[in-house]
Amino acid sequence: MSLALSIFIVMLFVVLFLINVPVSFVLGLVGCVGLIITQNVMPPTFAQIMTSSVDSFPLTAIPLFILAGTIMTESKMSEGLVNFSRIFLGRFKGGLLHMATGTAILFGAITGSATADAVAVGSMLSSSMLKEGYDRRFCTALVATAGCLGAVIPPSINLIVVGSLTGVSVWSLFIGSIIPGLLTGAGLMAISYVHAIRAGYKALPPPSIKESLRITTVAIVPLMLPVIILGGIYSGKFTPTEAAAIAVSYAAIVYLIRSKFNMKEFYRCLLESTKVAAGPLLMVATAGLISYFMVIVKIPTTISSHLLGIGMSPFAILLIMNLIFFVIGVLMDTLPAMIILVPIFFKVAVGIGMDPIHFGVMISYNCSMAMATPPVGVALFASCSIFKTKVSEVMKPMLLLTLWILIMILVITYIPWLSLALV
Repeated sequence: MSLALSIFIVMLFVVLFLINVPVSFVLGLVGCVGLIITQNVMPPTFAQIMTSSVDSFPLTAIPLFILAGTIMTESKMSEGLVNFSRIFLGRFKGGLLHMATGTAILFGAITGSATADAVAVGSMLSSSMLKEGYDRRFCTALVATAGCLGAVIPPSINLIVVGSLTGVSVWSLFIGSIIPGLLTGAGLMAISYVHAIRAGYKALPPPSIKESLRITTVAIVPLMLPVIILGGIYSGKFTPTEAAAIAVSYAAIVYLIRSKFNMKEFYRCLLESTKVAAGPLLMVATAGLISYFMVIVKIPTTISSHLLGIGMSPFAILLIMNLIFFVIGVLMDTLPAMIILVPIFFKVAVGIGMDPIHFGVMISYNCSMAMATPPVGVALFASCSIFKTKVSEVMKPMLLLTLWILIMILVITYIPWLSLALV
């Protein structure tokens, strides 16, 4: 590809973003223009490329997990997760803060979505946090960051996309992300505990044994869902996509029984989840155009050859790779960022001898946690909306939590054992 064409494609990409064209259309338009100029591709071929981009069995899990999460929220089953986390985490100072992180982990093990996780946790705990006098700004930042764990721990939508882009087993990526996700949650709780001591927050009164048993009994229904999902995948009984279908069936049966078979509300769940799933799947389809264009003009091969040919150490290459992914993840939506960059840097990772599972977990973690940072951090904006705060007001606590995330990115990058120990 000539220098003039390269400059034109980059300028087109930037201009479309600056005039606020939706990301899905930006990716599609740039891909179409590039293919027309370089390959004289006709419009019918565009439809074929977009269709083939989403014609993937692993990607089927995305709308299914979203539907399972929607049903869980609509049926109020998620409230049982909040009460269950109180038994173990409410007894520490700043108990509601720890409950937010714990609930985000449990709910994330069902939905796989950062935004859904942040909205669910914030909606359930925000009023209690503010009533107890918790710092609105810190709560906003914490819920946004903890919500991103929904995109880190299995069944993560981002991991499904990475698996479909690289050919790496989604099952292996799911298992490899468990330790990094739990370690991140533990760090958020430690930061919350220090904040609680400084702010003078009290612990919640622990429930009695009788109350704990009642809460656990109620919570068994939603808790069984992540057990079924992860247990079935880990034991090899079914694939992630089959696990998603089973999760939907389980959630739907429970919901219809509890709601006395209210098909009107169930239809609303189907409609809502379809709207939510359409966004990421459209991005995957249109990003397939620009990915196809980059492969045709050999951009991934060219970049990987240059990086591997300049004699940089694997340590430096991984550092640069993480920096690029985090910055791009901060500036644009996670899915298109991964779809564009993963094929490029996967070749680089393989070239330096990096384990493909380790690469997938590292990249997914990096992009997922960037969703809590401005200017396009969807989890942060969702949390700000719930707590009625402005992004500028939460920058100070957000910087503290982001520092922990950056540390975790480096730890995951340079300690492969965290991603490979359970695989």
